[in-house]
Amino acid sequence: MIKSSDKGSFDAIVCLHLLRSFPERVVTLTGAGVSCASGILDFRSATGLYKTKNKDGSIPYRDVFRTRVQQPEQAAEQLKTLGRLSELCLQAPPSTAHSLLVHLSQLKLLCRSYTQNVDDLDSKAGLPLFDGNGRQVHVTLHGSLSILRCNICSKSCVLTAHHVAQYKKGLFPECKECVEEGKELRLRCQRHVGVLCHQIVYTEDGPESDPVAEEKGLLLDQDASSSPRVFLILGTSLKLSGIRSFVRTMTRSMHRPTDLPQALPNGIRDYNYLDLLELQTSDALVVFVNLEQPPCSMVPYIDVWLQEDVQAWSDRINRGLRMRKGL
Repeated sequence: MIKSSDKGSFDAIVCLHLLRSFPERVVTLTGAGVSCASGILDFRSATGLYKTKNKDGSIPYRDVFRTRVQQPEQAAEQLKTLGRLSELCLQAPPSTAHSLLVHLSQLKLLCRSYTQNVDDLDSKAGLPLFDGNGRQVHVTLHGSLSILRCNICSKSCVLTAHHVAQYKKGLFPECKECVEEGKELRLRCQRHVGVLCHQIVYTEDGPESDPVAEEKGLLLDQDASSSPRVFLILGTSLKLSGIRSFVRTMTRSMHRPTDLPQALPNGIRDYNYLDLLELQTSDALVVFVNLEQPPCSMVPYIDVWLQEDVQAWSDRINRGLRMRKGL
């Protein structure tokens, strides 16, 4: 893996590879770093949500996604914390990195966008879940705070300020569909009214905690077999084992075994001029943009590590693409 400090040269190479990727041969994986500029803390860094101690003594963010309807006496504090986080996501504006994803989609370069985030800022920026042909464009690997599902009738609805207010009181919002159906079936007194729950997948509970894990796996296999030209990994630490497996699966389809760089003491070396020429003419490119370096185990699967703020990089690539397309 090459570590780049030459922003201009590598920006030009990335833009070149992106524009060569028509149609739909760019895959992206985004993490919490793309949303930090929107005012949402990441989860696992030293200052992230998992390290945050709530001033009011409520339950920490690490436990909030394990809220269970069957444990109402334990759920109240979790729901209050969930309400604050949901409110923050509801009010936060999309970042420049989200705009880059939308731009790639508009240029018909994007094969698929995968995100670890649950804030739904990608959709707020204008990134569609499906394209005009019904093909899924955007995949939320861990679910979304924006979608709630009833624990009885299983119908879904979009998060609103009313739901947030209920959560902040330590209460589960009632399902409107169940309430309306109960009015029509007054004779069935035993009819229960469901409550609305978030659909976050807590990955440390294992793959069985994700009801659509198989569907996501099929999409990944499909994208990997299509041999994408560019794989952008933006704003993620790659600390989760499942995400590391995701990256390995995707990049193995892009590199032949002989293409992987030789092992070095830390697997990372500074670029030289020959590297620029080789990357410029390569068939595929895997780019990792993050301030922290990737885990050593992931170094062989990444071509270039750009150690910088993902927002600044996204802004330059956005401008570079527009300039080269004459927009």
